Amino acid sequence: MKPIYKFIGVGILMFSVFRCSGQGFKVNDTLVGMAGVIYADPEFSSHQKAFVFQTLENNIRKVYLGKINASNGQFTSGHGKDILLDSYVAMLGNGQQTNNGPEWGLDKDGPSVFYQKNGTGDTFVQVWRADNLFGVPVLKQMTRFSQGGTNSLVREDLSLSTTAFVFRRTNNDLAAGPLMWMDDSDFNSAVQVPGFSTASYRVAWIPGSEDFIYLRLISSTESDFYYFNAKDKTSTPLFSYPGEKREPFAFHEPGLGGELIIACVLDNTKMAFFRKSGNMWGLWKTLSAPDTNYAYLRSPELFQTKDRTYFVTRQADVNGFPSNSALWVLGLDATGDNHLYRRIDIGAENGVVTNRAEPEVYEGSNEFLVYYNAQGRLRVCMTGIKTESTTSVEPFLSLDRVSLYPNPAREMVTITNLPSSFIAWVRIYDPQGQVIHSEQKSGSPLSIRTAHLRNGCYFIQIINEQGQCVSRKLLIE
Repeated sequence: MKPIYKFIGVGILMFSVFRCSGQGFKVNDTLVGMAGVIYADPEFSSHQKAFVFQTLENNIRKVYLGKINASNGQFTSGHGKDILLDSYVAMLGNGQQTNNGPEWGLDKDGPSVFYQKNGTGDTFVQVWRADNLFGVPVLKQMTRFSQGGTNSLVREDLSLSTTAFVFRRTNNDLAAGPLMWMDDSDFNSAVQVPGFSTASYRVAWIPGSEDFIYLRLISSTESDFYYFNAKDKTSTPLFSYPGEKREPFAFHEPGLGGELIIACVLDNTKMAFFRKSGNMWGLWKTLSAPDTNYAYLRSPELFQTKDRTYFVTRQADVNGFPSNSALWVLGLDATGDNHLYRRIDIGAENGVVTNRAEPEVYEGSNEFLVYYNAQGRLRVCMTGIKTESTTSVEPFLSLDRVSLYPNPAREMVTITNLPSSFIAWVRIYDPQGQVIHSEQKSGSPLSIRTAHLRNGCYFIQIINEQGQCVSRKLLIE
């Protein structure tokens, strides 16, 4: 069992992949859907217990809605092609007419599905909307621009009375075109969002608000955060931070009493979280999967319990496409540094290396699930995160409580303030990051012999069965 580790400042963050038993997390990753059916860019709605996807039948591109068994994540019909929403839709893929498949919309009036197809009487791709989803679908063309409209991203917010969306005013994925904002209640509401570039395409809808945050490029690799006011239809600079930033998020952090947090992918390797202090925004925390084999962070998806925020991330082995990848859950600890790092795909068990694409989160009846495409099939895996609380089985380790005694040590060091009946891997690293001691221990407290260590500074890592880890500096005299 080879540990994966890397340095973060003066500490070491490490994760060992091993099979868990008892109350620990165990990978549960299974096939879903029917062989031979293409589930292109599926989008899942926990609110509707359903998903939408694009597929190809007899060379005709179609959008379907499928119903989900919320208890196990399987499709109620087996194939998921329960309701045909529309046919002859846009070509989907990198460099095609659109690079984004069907999207859910949601407001006080209920759900809708947005997608792309040619406009009525013209040859340009436009944004369309389907309503009355579980009856006879009602279709409506939303954009009518001579340049076309594609790559729509749609807001889902049950607290608001309308559904807003953004799209690119162009006819295909690679062609240049401005980012546009539009409210579905007014066909004349479309306005251009300043500073758009393909790298800053994704916007961060602010929950409970008509407004959103986006990244405006200031150079080929750097961007600033901007705030779009939907009422005034104006954009204003929010704050700057060095580095390459992509895929912004805005969310209310339950661990901070609902305080607004802004996040993004920073330098293609980590999630960066920004918090406001007074009138200034600053870097608050960062999270990155402790997996040097898959160091590049892609396609993050946010989900929350009543008191924690999580991200599912696609971790890639190269900074580009195509790439092999792994799926991780990163759990944010708002009050400390006791974050959760957990690999959830079957590759953690069987070692299969492949591309795991398009991860999507679904809130099941008991726990959060993640769907993804791999090797031509759609799969679903459990996260171990219960829907009603932050943790699936055990409480997080408390960094504020775990301690070493004595420290400095000579013959023996004891790790105290651990949960009872605790099972963990304990490893000691030298300052160069080499493992010099490793053993599995149980019980609380845990005692480790240190008489064989030379005088100096070391790091102890404790990893429980769920993959949660804490670290402490150890001095030997």
